Amino acid sequence: LILMVLSSFCIIMSILLMVIIVFINTIEEEKIISILRIYGISKKEVIFIFLFESILIGLISLIISYYSSIMFSMELNVVFNMLIEEGEIEFITLKKDTIINVFMFVMFMSILSSFIPSLIASKKNSLKVLKS
Repeated sequence: LILMVLSSFCIIMSILLMVIIVFINTIEEEKIISILRIYGISKKEVIFIFLFESILIGLISLIISYYSSIMFSMELNVVFNMLIEEGEIEFITLKKDTIINVFMFVMFMSILSSFIPSLIASKKNSLKVLKS
């Protein structure tokens, strides 16, 4: 139960951090977005750019976390087997169902967390942003 609460807290914090990162990125790139909008890029294309960026960040983080968890679990299994000395037992295993569920959840949350900042960035008035 304690691990479940801690893991859900970590997931909520990571989602909030992703929203903050994407929102700060949209604020920093307001002038670039305004120039692109003046050149004729539609609001949907601006939203697509930020959604694509968020999906790319989510994929990279998933790949890094997947491989690091595999290496970490292998090392922990070796340490536990050395401590117990009862043969080769896998204490920490990664199930395919869990990996697929985490992958789908992270991708959904990365799209959801970037949708609102990208919507805000696409609705800004280009001329007002460039004047400031």
